[in-house]
Amino acid sequence: MPENFEQYWPLYVENHKKKITRELHFWSAIIYLATWLPGFFFNFWWGIPASILFGYILAFFTHKYIEKSPYNIKHPYWGILGNTKMFFLILLGKMDQEMIRLYGKSDPAIS
Repeated sequence: MPENFEQYWPLYVENHKKKITRELHFWSAIIYLATWLPGFFFNFWWGIPASILFGYILAFFTHKYIEKSPYNIKHPYWGILGNTKMFFLILLGKMDQEMIRLYGKSDPAIS
């Protein structure tokens, strides 16, 4: 059981080994932001619940049907931090380097 985020991060990444899973999580974060921000800033009441619904449905789908890994809700705060870290690493083009650092190759799901 991880005691801090540094211990949790490799476990988080392990549940996102397939590149398509990471990419779909990235796009689910984009969808989340695209629906949450207008809801928050322009008082569209439906934007905030829609952001949760659409953002998480895609992420849940990838865990259940593509990655076939557990959807971890034991550490929701660390999960949000992990998703945020992965989002920015993908955005900055550094997620492949992180996968190589942790697994020795950029897509460890491919043998």
